[in-house]
Amino acid sequence: MSKRNQKILSKNLTKKIMTDLLLIFLNVAADVKEDDRKEDLQRLNFGVLVSFFQSK
Repeated sequence: MSKRNQKILSKNLTKKIMTDLLLIFLNVAADVKEDDRKEDLQRLNFGVLVSFFQSK
């Protein structure tokens, strides 16, 4: 496999892992009973995901 293909594969895998982690975070946030805390968690997780994809 060429270096270029390895780099693309690695990048796609990293994005997949981050997407899976975000879904887990959002599911945890959805389980939080207090609406305020839930909203804060979702905002935080969305910010983390956006900054991650911007860095790639």
